[in-house]
Amino acid sequence: MIFKTRSEVWEFRNSLLHMTNLDSRKVLAGAVRRLMFYVGTMPEGIPMEDDEAKYFSLIDLIMETTNALERWFESFSAAPSKFKDFVERYDRVVSDVRYAMFMAE
Repeated sequence: MIFKTRSEVWEFRNSLLHMTNLDSRKVLAGAVRRLMFYVGTMPEGIPMEDDEAKYFSLIDLIMETTNALERWFESFSAAPSKFKDFVERYDRVVSDVRYAMFMAE
């Protein structure tokens, strides 16, 4: 992975989620470089990064995410009490949403 800053990844997320393109407000302002993914092999001669953008392998990102989730799941096997805490926290979030919907009626 060539992600060098958390802000680049965060802005990539913001771009896709909120803008439905690769240009978050910070990217457009030049504060953060644009991240662009590729699948397969990059053609020779294309730089992996320049002043405005960086390319990354989508497959590598998927594999890293898979490995992180695997470690997270294994942590629940090692400490089953974590699952109880997770469910209680999740239920609190869901309950808060239900409460907000009830109050809006």
